Amino acid sequence: MKSSFPLLLLASLMACSFIMPPDALCSTLKHELRLGAGEEYNSNVNEKPKAQHDFSSVISAVGSANLESTYLTASAKIDGTYNIYALGNRADEFKGTAQVKGTGNIIKEFLFLEGEGQFQQVFSNLARGETNPTDSTRNQVNQNTVTGRIYVTPRLTDRLSLKAGFQYTAIIYNQPERNKQGCNVFALSNYELTPNLSLILEGDGGRQDSQTGWFERVVLGGGFLWTYSQDGSIQIKVGPRFTRYDQGDFTTDIYWDARLVHSFKKLQLTADTSSKYVENPSSRYTSRQNSAGASLAWTEDRLTLQAKASYSTLSGKGTQNSEQVSLGLSASYELTPRLKLKASGTRELSTTDSGSLTRWYADLSGTYDLGHDFSLEGYCKFKFSDSSASSSNNYTVNIVGLRLKKQF
Repeated sequence: MKSSFPLLLLASLMACSFIMPPDALCSTLKHELRLGAGEEYNSNVNEKPKAQHDFSSVISAVGSANLESTYLTASAKIDGTYNIYALGNRADEFKGTAQVKGTGNIIKEFLFLEGEGQFQQVFSNLARGETNPTDSTRNQVNQNTVTGRIYVTPRLTDRLSLKAGFQYTAIIYNQPERNKQGCNVFALSNYELTPNLSLILEGDGGRQDSQTGWFERVVLGGGFLWTYSQDGSIQIKVGPRFTRYDQGDFTTDIYWDARLVHSFKKLQLTADTSSKYVENPSSRYTSRQNSAGASLAWTEDRLTLQAKASYSTLSGKGTQNSEQVSLGLSASYELTPRLKLKASGTRELSTTDSGSLTRWYADLSGTYDLGHDFSLEGYCKFKFSDSSASSSNNYTVNIVGLRLKKQF
C-alpha cells in the first residue's frame, strides 16, 4: 500500500492554490458546528449475552464547512461522538463519520484536480448490512477511503458534454491486511435531446490490488434522464460488466442503476434499484450487491414523517451469499418553538446459509432550546439482537443520556 499517496494528493491541491489566478483567493466560507458534552448510561456496553453496564462521558461534534471561490471549492463534514467510560468495562471509542473534499479548477471550466477522503465504521462481515448509531464498534473496522482524480470537461457542443479522467483510490483499514488500492479511467457523456430529456453514455475500466490478489473490471452503460414534470424525474442506466480475476476466472454480468423521484406537494416518493460492486472488508475482491428500495417523506409545518424499506443481496467471488432486508420509520415534531421531539424505529434482517440475524432499534429524544445558541438534549435508545446462528449475538442494550450542546 502506498501510504504516501494522501500526502502527495494534499501537496498537489496546495500547489493548485499557488498557480491559480489571484481572484481564486476571493472566496466565501460557510460553516456550521454543534458541539456537545454530556453523560450516558449503557446497560450492555460490550453487546454480549452476559451484560456489563457502564457510565460514560460523551463528547459530540456535528458540523459542516463549505468553501467556494472561482477556481477552488472545498467541503468537510463530521458527525461523531467520543465515549470515555468510567468503570473501564469497555475501552474508550469514537463512533461516527467524517468527509473532506477539494476540487481545483486548473484550467477554467476544462481541467480539474480533485481529492476526497472519507472515514466510516463498517461491519467486518458485510452480510450484516448497515451499521446504526446505537451500535458499539464491536465487529466493526475503521475504513478510510482516499481518492484522487484528474479529469477534463470539454463542452463539445451546446447540447453535448463530456467528462473523462483518471482516478486513484486507496482503502485503508485499522487492520493493514485488509488494505486495497486501485486505479481506473472513466468517461461520461450527456446529450440534451430536449430540455427535459438527456441521453447518457458512460464507461469505466480499472484494476484493484490487495495483499492477496487482484481483479480488473470494465463497465459500460447507457441510459437517459427524463424530467417528466417539475415534480418528478426518472433516470435509468444499464449495460454489460466484465471482470477478470487473478486466478484466471472471467465473468460477465449486467450493470443497472435506476431512480425515480416524485413530489406530491407535501409527500415525496423515492424509489431505486441497482446492481453494483461494493467494498467488502473481509474479501480480497468486491461483492456484487443487487438492491431495490423505496422511501416516503411527509413534511408539514411542524411535523416530518418518513418511512423506508430496502431489499438487497450479496454474491460474487470470495463472498458469502446473503440477503438483507431493512425497514425504518422516523418522525420529528416541534411541540413548541423551543422543544423538538424525535422518534425512530428500525429493523435489520440479514440471512445467510448458516442462519439469520435480526436487529431491532428504537430511539426517542427531546431537544430544548435554552437560548444563546445553547440546547439541552435528553435521549433513550434501545437495541435487541437475535441470531439463529450464534448465541453470542443474542442480547439487549438500553441507553439513556443527557447532553448540553452549543451551536457555533
